[in-house]
Amino acid sequence: MGFGGRVVIVTGAGNGLGKAYALYMASRGARVVVNDLGGAVDGSGGGSRAADAVVDTIRAAGGTAVASYDSVEHGDRIVASALAAFGRVDAVVANAGILRDTSFAKMTDAEWDAVYAVHTRGTFSVVRAAWPHMRQQGYGRVVLVSSSTGLYGNFGQANYGAAKGAALGLAAALAIEGRRRGVLVNTISPIAASRMTEDVMPAELLEALQPEAVAPVVAYLCHDSCRHSGRVVEVGAGWAAGVRWERSKGATSFARAAGGALRDESTPEAVAAAWPAVGDFAGASHPDSTQSAFEPMLAARALVDASLRGDAGVGAATGDKEDFGAGASQAAGSARVGAASAATQRQLLPVVEGGKAGLSDAVDAAKACAASLESVRASYSERDSALYALAVGAGDLPAGPTDDLALALTYEGAAEPAVLPSQAVLWPHAVLEALPSTPGLEFDPTMLLHGEQDLVIARSAEDGLPVALPPAARIVTRASIAGVFDKGSGALVVADAVTSEAGAGGASPLAANRVSVFVRGIGGFGGHRAPVTPGDRRVAPPAGPPHAAWSWRVPLNAALLYRLCGDYNPLHADPSFAAAAGFAKPILHGLASLGCATLHVVRASCEGNVRRLARIRARFSAPVVPGDTLVTHMWACGQSAWATDCDVVAFRVLVVRSAASSGAKDSVAEAVSQGEAHIVRVGSRGVRVVAEPSQGRPARL
Repeated sequence: MGFGGRVVIVTGAGNGLGKAYALYMASRGARVVVNDLGGAVDGSGGGSRAADAVVDTIRAAGGTAVASYDSVEHGDRIVASALAAFGRVDAVVANAGILRDTSFAKMTDAEWDAVYAVHTRGTFSVVRAAWPHMRQQGYGRVVLVSSSTGLYGNFGQANYGAAKGAALGLAAALAIEGRRRGVLVNTISPIAASRMTEDVMPAELLEALQPEAVAPVVAYLCHDSCRHSGRVVEVGAGWAAGVRWERSKGATSFARAAGGALRDESTPEAVAAAWPAVGDFAGASHPDSTQSAFEPMLAARALVDASLRGDAGVGAATGDKEDFGAGASQAAGSARVGAASAATQRQLLPVVEGGKAGLSDAVDAAKACAASLESVRASYSERDSALYALAVGAGDLPAGPTDDLALALTYEGAAEPAVLPSQAVLWPHAVLEALPSTPGLEFDPTMLLHGEQDLVIARSAEDGLPVALPPAARIVTRASIAGVFDKGSGALVVADAVTSEAGAGGASPLAANRVSVFVRGIGGFGGHRAPVTPGDRRVAPPAGPPHAAWSWRVPLNAALLYRLCGDYNPLHADPSFAAAAGFAKPILHGLASLGCATLHVVRASCEGNVRRLARIRARFSAPVVPGDTLVTHMWACGQSAWATDCDVVAFRVLVVRSAASSGAKDSVAEAVSQGEAHIVRVGSRGVRVVAEPSQGRPARL
């Protein structure tokens, strides 16, 4: 496992663990910046001897290294040394540290500040200086260093423990920010013989805990092959183990009134009664995100609301007559609790009355539209393209997996492999993740609803047809905010994203997406109420029966399959999360229903030729649960006003609820989405739609 010239900065690399990391990675081909101030364990003094000695050892063994003598408080200087010597930075190991141990009662400001300056401020300074370079190159590895004191505490080390605990929080946040740009961040908690431990460990233990035994773990976390981020790893003596948070089932402390009804209040007495359940870790969960932090709270609150409304059976998680007791949050999986939770969330939203809202000051439409959204580079493979096609029903066409279109979309050995055009709706996802933090448009991402998607495929310069999306490619997506509109109860945000294939000859346009989302609770800022799009009116399905209908029984694993295409929202997988959002079960992604409609349109009106679909757009209106049946009704509507070489096919996707999701016999529920597709004509013949072979005629629903 070599490093192939990767550039690694190791701070505090003149002795102990840092020295072991530097020597080990250099021996495997890394170019190392050996940073060490040369001071004592308490941070006093300084000099070049320690760093120089490590550099000399590396060079004597045939490796490549340079020394840096700057304090980690000046991280920009350390990174500048790396850039001057090697032109890049690929990994940072923030290892530098000092000790100023004393009991908390005796600790001075100077002893606190000195430890904070090196461990917390220093780590921040070095990583911040390297961060933009790693993000720009789309690759980076960061290893922060905590300790057992940071994890569990230790007498006489309040300053050190606080600083090492800060490393955990910093790494958790950076892991989220860096992942989409290929920058992975992990934390280690090492135990080894060093200058910092030689006074607190017996000699025989120091002998067993050599720093060289920790170096391979650090090397792996800095290597290209590592795909982990946000991990915390205890390591020492050749042993490594992951550390994670654990949360008990918990208990609610809302007391019951006479007769068993809940009172909407919590009391110290109820807390005391519920306390044994708070500390009972039987059946514990392991939260790993801010979303998972509030899920059980919303679910518990939902139980209270349901009981206050008099819903039968709610609040019977334990049978305890004094309080809810253990297990209340786990009851969120039921449909009634899910509905109650949704009601609770609506109550918690800012209510807009008369054009005023508590969050209106957060919106500055002009500032948001002028903001620059960072472009995102990514890649996808033939496997990804086939997975997407299968996730939206390509394997379930009437002729089954041997259908010509199904084979073209899923089999690399097909005569003419193809990519379903709607796969392009996946590409702006990473760019648009930045919307909630856009200047002038800061909002809670859980308040966002996907309203409309408009996809246009680029035209080929050779034949004028829509380009054939490549089965595998390296792509770059650039996005901007086209408009922010005041809808009173919220804001309509319209974003444009253009994706091109990144090749040696430059970028070749592939597709453009216009995404419209509604953000609840941030309206009333006084902006325009609606976008104006002259000459581009929507084509609504005409009155009368459809000209054709195609159907798809959504497999029970459809949401789990589609999320592997890149949208990992737990709403589509985790029953408890779905319940907290007001759904009885995890729901299918809205864009999956658009993919299904695209597949049906291509099969019914493009004669299976994906290159005839020039544009498709749809509005979303209702959720779909795996097990339901989607039926796409289509109407041929004549020449397109958008493109003269196209005809329009209007479509409406309906959902037929299964007994499992509706609680009754299969029945028609509602429209899931409605939209239009613009199909390139072949010759002088207009576009028509063909009914699904198994039906022979449009479904009458």
